[in-house]
Amino acid sequence: MNSPLQSTTCGVIIPAAGAGRRFGSDVPKQYFLLNGKPIIVWTVLSALRVPNCSCVLVAAPEGGMGFLRELLEEFGLTGNMVQVIEGSTERVLTVGVAVEHPLLDPVDVVVVHDAVRPLVPDSLWVSVIESASVNGAAIPFLPISDTVKSVGASGEVAGTVDRSGLVRVQTPQAFHLELIRRAYRHVLASNTVCTDCASAVEAIGYPVQLVPGVETNIKITTPYDLRLAGYLLATSRG
Repeated sequence: MNSPLQSTTCGVIIPAAGAGRRFGSDVPKQYFLLNGKPIIVWTVLSALRVPNCSCVLVAAPEGGMGFLRELLEEFGLTGNMVQVIEGSTERVLTVGVAVEHPLLDPVDVVVVHDAVRPLVPDSLWVSVIESASVNGAAIPFLPISDTVKSVGASGEVAGTVDRSGLVRVQTPQAFHLELIRRAYRHVLASNTVCTDCASAVEAIGYPVQLVPGVETNIKITTPYDLRLAGYLLATSRG
């Protein structure tokens, strides 16, 4: 049986406009070096391995398009395939603008991926795109292994949450082009709060399919994460 990916064209959006304040630095965390290259470079390199990908749109911070373009050019990552666009201070606004970009008009599936998840394996790109091509929307998930507590107003434990119906989600998240455009038009017009792209699709009542995620597909938000990513990157390459 042929894989649906064989006939599915896609485009990738990488929102890289975040300030990264949790990292404890004035420098956005996507520009920190990871084993000799900026994190964002590793992430773009991963996106370029996506089968049948026609474009990678990298959304820069406001006023930061020139710096990001020069950085990517230094590593040979601009041209017809990689385009730097201007983002916003809020992720929902950044993605809302990016999904309307005309370079995406010919594609079947749009994939949105965190700028600071540089270790996504090729197999995960494939699985979310294949699922989205069939189901319309797909995101990777991981089970919750820790006990989860709810917290009271004074900081005390208010109770133990049943985790059987809860999961953690990752990116890349993949969607039919017209579906993600319709979802973001709705959330921007209604000022709906969205913490990820799946939230936008959920807001218009469309079901989102879950596919198994990968533990090593970490999001770098702290210096510890950066050290861990460096170790994972080094060991994965021998």
